[in-house]
Amino acid sequence: MRIALITLHRETNFGSVLQAYALKRVLQSYGHVELLDYTRPTHAGLRGFLRQVRSERGRWWSAKMVNAAIRAVEFAVAERRGFGEFFDMLCGISPQRFVGVDALRRDPPKADVYVTGSDQVWNPEYNQGIERAFYLDFGPASIGRISFGASFGVEVLPPDQVEPTRQLLRNYAALGIREPSGVALAEALGLSASRVLDPTLLLGLAEWSELTDGAWEEAYVLIYSVEEERGDQLGAAARSLADELGCAVWQVTANSGRYHRADQVDRLFSYSSPRQFLALFRNATYVVTSSFHGTVFSVVFERPFVSIAPPRYGERAKSLLELLGIENRYIEGSELPVKEVDWLAVRVVLEREQARSVSFLSSALAHASSRS
Repeated sequence: MRIALITLHRETNFGSVLQAYALKRVLQSYGHVELLDYTRPTHAGLRGFLRQVRSERGRWWSAKMVNAAIRAVEFAVAERRGFGEFFDMLCGISPQRFVGVDALRRDPPKADVYVTGSDQVWNPEYNQGIERAFYLDFGPASIGRISFGASFGVEVLPPDQVEPTRQLLRNYAALGIREPSGVALAEALGLSASRVLDPTLLLGLAEWSELTDGAWEEAYVLIYSVEEERGDQLGAAARSLADELGCAVWQVTANSGRYHRADQVDRLFSYSSPRQFLALFRNATYVVTSSFHGTVFSVVFERPFVSIAPPRYGERAKSLLELLGIENRYIEGSELPVKEVDWLAVRVVLEREQARSVSFLSSALAHASSRS
């Protein structure tokens, strides 16, 4: 079976590249997988900066312009230092890079099945509208289409996007969606959908440990957040735990870490690679995170952790922890959980959900390929 996979992979975001790696590795059990080297027109790198230049109409030193320039530089540095090497590890990325859905329509990938991968590929805010490439709006209609672990990131679509989204998703042979809210959203559109795990949870501790790069003898509380300007809340929680445990506070980030609080963090790992990110989670004494994938890898490596509700899109982590029976690790205030995690009980639930997700994937691929 030839499978063409499209997802959020070319991002300097640990969760994005690791979920792409995990899903590609799982799909390889079913045949040859080509990860489409797709870039959204709204990409945060150089294209994002140039787009901002146009929108600001020459006001070079506006706050938006300065922030866009910093983000473009950070993206370039991160891709060069650690993410580029991991992209190479993904192997099987399409030789052609596609920018925008029209590029895919002009030269559609040859495959038996098209797959929309995980992460917030259908988030209308993140994509600034409907990103049709992630809805597989390209290639022959005869090719079967499925999604696995896709996320809307929102519970309600903008009114003008409801009908276009319904029409696009009707072309799928099967919908595997990551959050209960996403399943409910699909069902509200009159479509059938199944809840599946994020693909990072389909690989086990041993498989992720193979990729780690780095080991430290020191004990530390690790901070990880993609909303780094929230350093006060996460830093305070981490410092409180570190004082109680008698250890240091470390923080990992994919960029420069310009928002980190130096008075709360003893060691900053800026421009880290995905491999170092994994190693820091594996060796952490405790994790403080406001990230969905920070929560995921705390579970993968069975580290004591607290998941602090982020300003947006917090349902992702909350629903996962409810599924695993450890919702007390998710907090929306300042009170830290005191109970230890029963990792044996978590493993039982996780193995059950892994089996369900893989069963869905096997059936979905078989059904989709039969339509080609």
